[in-house]
Amino acid sequence: MTVSSTPKYLRLRFSRQRRGIRQYRLAEAIGITPQRLAEVEAGRRQLEPDEYRQAMEFLHHQPILGGGVQCPT
Repeated sequence: MTVSSTPKYLRLRFSRQRRGIRQYRLAEAIGITPQRLAEVEAGRRQLEPDEYRQAMEFLHHQPILGGGVQCPT
């Protein structure tokens, strides 16, 4: 599986974890509940396109902590 074929919910989770961001912080930043974000990251629900864009923009501006979590390939 390449990064481009990795499901969005996995890319979101790995990107968040790689930056050391807690679910509640990301959920607050994009205006959803932490419970909904947990369901999204588990693959049970989806974000609206605008919410996904907001999440990725927020994460893009956070430093990467390095090591540890990598997106599966």
